[in-house]
Amino acid sequence: MTTTRLRDSWAELLSGEPQAGRDLRLLLVDSRADVRTFAAVAAEDGLPGLLVELPDSVRPSTFKPLVTRAFQLSAPALTGLPTGRWALVVQLTDRAFWDLFEALATDVLNVVRGASTGSEVAQATVRCVDRWRRFVERRGEPLSDEEVKGLIGELIVLCRCARRFGGDTALAAWTGPDRGVKDFELPNASVEVKTFQGDDAATVLISSPDQLDSVAERPVYLCAVRITPSDAQGATLGEIVQRATTVLGADPGTLGSFEDRLAASGYLASQAPLYVKRFVAGPLSMYRVTRGFPRIRSTDVPQGVLNVRFALKLNALAAWKTDPLLLIGDRVPGTEGPAQ
Repeated sequence: MTTTRLRDSWAELLSGEPQAGRDLRLLLVDSRADVRTFAAVAAEDGLPGLLVELPDSVRPSTFKPLVTRAFQLSAPALTGLPTGRWALVVQLTDRAFWDLFEALATDVLNVVRGASTGSEVAQATVRCVDRWRRFVERRGEPLSDEEVKGLIGELIVLCRCARRFGGDTALAAWTGPDRGVKDFELPNASVEVKTFQGDDAATVLISSPDQLDSVAERPVYLCAVRITPSDAQGATLGEIVQRATTVLGADPGTLGSFEDRLAASGYLASQAPLYVKRFVAGPLSMYRVTRGFPRIRSTDVPQGVLNVRFALKLNALAAWKTDPLLLIGDRVPGTEGPAQ
């Protein structure tokens, strides 16, 4: 079902007569042997929702509602459900997010249709809504061009790490989406990823001194990835995400974790069509942050000084350049261009 058809279902419910004794007005939009899905409208305030009706056999022993400023997921006690049935209800709570909720509801409906059993439907619905929760808590708006380039840079490193360490280890190391101090915490080193555009005179921006700080003698590396806009070559953000998905493999748990990380970064697969700009990624350069490396350390910042940022000229870092192959593995064809 498309977003438009779901919108039409809500409009039909709003135009109809209220159903006596019901908190929700319902219209069936999808059905199979043990799962039924309804477009829903709250009788009290007319806010739209989606109700997924399931057999009691897949009801979890405990359920924690998911609540955001835009929507909520609950498992309320509803009158009128058939015997032996229960329901998950995802519902808009703020009209300002109506458009976002339409996309969310469509995503949930597609997830429900793609699951094989009632148990999978319940799990997939909760995970899908939780992914949207992460997205909304981050900001709930499409990424800016600079944020897109930053995410592409991290995905390039993720792909290399997945090939070297395995998908689960690489995803566990990718701490950037969780607002970690460094973007990657690998088994034996920390890596901060920065992107740049241009030639050898290019610079990268360090947004906080602790991004290059060492902790307990743990090696720290600066990874610089050139990201160049292109009208014809390269790939869109959505295409790079798809290539990363292929590198990570087919395990549902691994791919679910990847989608969670993307949502926390501000990207949802359903928004891929919004990102039409193409970028060429590479080359990638790695620098080890050791004694003498040009930087401002946290200990250098006087007390009372806040929000310290500084830029580094890449052509001044030649003495600290190292082979990325030794740390994150070789480049992955299809995600970045050849080394130069």
